[in-house]
Amino acid sequence: MTAAPVRQAEPQPIAAMPFIMAVGGGKGGTGKSVVAINVARALAGEGLKVVLADLDLGGANLHLLSGLRHCQYTLRDFIGGAVSDLSSLLVAVPELGVDLLPGSDEVAGMVQPGYQRKLKLIRHLHHLPAEVVVCDLGGNSGLDNLDIFNEADWGLVVTTLEPTAVQNAYGFMKAAILRRLVRLGRQLGLSREQVAGWWSPAGESCSGPAELINQLQAQSPELAESLRQSLRCVRQAVVVNMAEAEEARRIFRSLEVVSKRFLDLELDFVGWIPTDDTVHEAVLHGRVPGLQRLPLLTRVYDKVQTALEPGFAVGCNEEVLLNGRVLHVQTEDLGASAAAYHTLVYSGGHIVLSKRVEYSSSFFQRAPSRLKQDRVRYLHRTIIAALQTGRLQVKYPPLAPPGGTIPTNEVNHGIGRSDNR
Repeated sequence: MTAAPVRQAEPQPIAAMPFIMAVGGGKGGTGKSVVAINVARALAGEGLKVVLADLDLGGANLHLLSGLRHCQYTLRDFIGGAVSDLSSLLVAVPELGVDLLPGSDEVAGMVQPGYQRKLKLIRHLHHLPAEVVVCDLGGNSGLDNLDIFNEADWGLVVTTLEPTAVQNAYGFMKAAILRRLVRLGRQLGLSREQVAGWWSPAGESCSGPAELINQLQAQSPELAESLRQSLRCVRQAVVVNMAEAEEARRIFRSLEVVSKRFLDLELDFVGWIPTDDTVHEAVLHGRVPGLQRLPLLTRVYDKVQTALEPGFAVGCNEEVLLNGRVLHVQTEDLGASAAAYHTLVYSGGHIVLSKRVEYSSSFFQRAPSRLKQDRVRYLHRTIIAALQTGRLQVKYPPLAPPGGTIPTNEVNHGIGRSDNR
């Protein structure tokens, strides 16, 4: 039988971007996939349109856990270039009420797809036709997992009571924070040599991100403050699997203490999942491993619903290649007191464009919805499109002489504000 052609999605106008949730951890066997499936099913049961994405690159199994024996087209077709639109891979799973983005473990290149392909994957995740995308990541602290985890609006870290699982969960969170700092440092103009010593998740050369930022403060207060602001937006939560309530709280408290002390990271405790032999039996027999109505599923729904409601402050960060230069575009909601959104464009650590748009601006009449989450992302995408088409111009800072630096008094601290109507 001739295989049906891959469904190519029609071009769509700018639409609301989904809330992205990443389920990760430091090792396999903690139950991340079971958590991801049940979170996705619970959210769909509340009436949300959900995509369940199998992003365990090289070790995909969500199609099996979802009751599907085989998927004709998988993520390998997107990574390999046979499919140009990620949404064309979606497969309906009626039993879960979600659309599945099936992964693949059949191609060596899936394990390490390459930096540009990874960025393309991340971009397409933001445009999937859903209100929520639940991403199941691989069980390690590889750079691909960390970058997708950091891109998410909310990250869930799954662990068990085992000491190795707890240690690896903390290692994963630390690696994610350090990876975020390294990428931001490079985007904001720090040299490769300056950030090279930061990337040592297992090292003991520094107590954590707070110390790194304090060290940078003396060199560049502006960059240090940019990194601080970015870390304040980090949202991570913990789920303890195969544990009872008191045991789970004890594990969370230990992670909470060390994360606050060494990572300056505030954690949320989503809940725990008690040991359930029926889950193991379901996996063995190819059935969907269902969890009972647990408090953690309600907490996840409350978190997502809050994020989708007006008043939830969000931000977007993205790298854009323009005329041979890498620009870092950052858009954020300044909050109710300022009643405005703000976009900053950086080049080499210097602000080359600044746009402030009031909540009341007529610009947002063309936004996909009235939700602040949609508005801030609409502004973000519109400014990037204007940069790429030349409708917005940036003023680049002077180039530093070989081996030298730009004098502080030549730094461009912005080129003004605009209503952008």
